[in-house]
Amino acid sequence: LTGFTVTSSPAVATPAACSTPTLIGSSTSCTFTGLTTGTTYTFTVTATNANGNGPASASSNAINVGTPGAPTGVAGTNGANTQSVVTWTAPAANGGTAISSYLVTSSPGGITCSSATTSCTVTPLTKSQPYTFTVTATNATGTGPASAPSAPATP
Repeated sequence: LTGFTVTSSPAVATPAACSTPTLIGSSTSCTFTGLTTGTTYTFTVTATNANGNGPASASSNAINVGTPGAPTGVAGTNGANTQSVVTWTAPAANGGTAISSYLVTSSPGGITCSSATTSCTVTPLTKSQPYTFTVTATNATGTGPASAPSAPATP
């Protein structure tokens, strides 16, 4: 085995196919750029050895390129003086690119908190004032839709 070629469908311009001339351990990877937002892609792999190319693999699972879906399970802590620790579950779909950040927004007040993980401490909040929170996820393509509001939390 001397290498692999990964091909996208539909084809993308950069690159049209990605080749791995050297093998590193038991795994290889190819990065495709220039994917179009809103387009669904699949990928096939062809192995190469001294006798030439083998048959293409079955197509990969479909990957939809775009913004992430909405986070779910948003909840804020109660009784934490002038703050609330908000937690959530990452969206089921990341849009084909890793999620880079989340933004939590309170209502009322529009107080925000950003995080690279699935929790964030929103402060300063007014003690004894109920708040709900929404969360958006952002990847390299952009920001997805807001989550459903959390149940009210009262710091």
